[in-house]
Amino acid sequence: MKNFLLILCLFSVFLLSCRGGGANPSNNASIPIIEPTPSTMYCQNEIYVESYPQLDDLSSNQLLPDESGIEYFIFDEGEMEKPNLDYLVTAKYTGWLENGCVFDSSYTRNDDSVFPLDRVIEGWQLGLSKIGKNGKILIKIPPNLGYGVQGSPPRIPGNSTLFFFVELVDLQTYESYLKEQENNKK
Repeated sequence: MKNFLLILCLFSVFLLSCRGGGANPSNNASIPIIEPTPSTMYCQNEIYVESYPQLDDLSSNQLLPDESGIEYFIFDEGEMEKPNLDYLVTAKYTGWLENGCVFDSSYTRNDDSVFPLDRVIEGWQLGLSKIGKNGKILIKIPPNLGYGVQGSPPRIPGNSTLFFFVELVDLQTYESYLKEQENNKK
């Protein structure tokens, strides 16, 4: 009986200590969602010189909406052949956020970049399919066609609208690229 009373007392203390400690779950508390903002330490604006395409000039053009969700302005359509997902593209480009933060630029590296078009964000795929070799385009890419809610930390926060100016330097199919590589080995 003595053990039973001891267990009953301990059980009562345990129940009283698990009451919740002051938080009333019946209150409808709202928790603010704070959108991340990019740190300026990742912006490349300081090394983005005047000889590169200037963001203010590019952004002043009237963008055309596309049914896919991107908006774009074509500066030069380039050659007739347009890339599809079976192409490798060689491009010069600058990417920036709505606040003007340049997050990436091949101009600052002084080097063209080569991408398999099926391995880049969907907004690039859609935009670059509108121009040919030597074409130039400004693309506004909504988050769902860019890096989405997850972003691409640390430079691109989640839910970021992206802007790209792209010069399509070259394009070639995977097949022609492989043949070219094979010929270079000989």
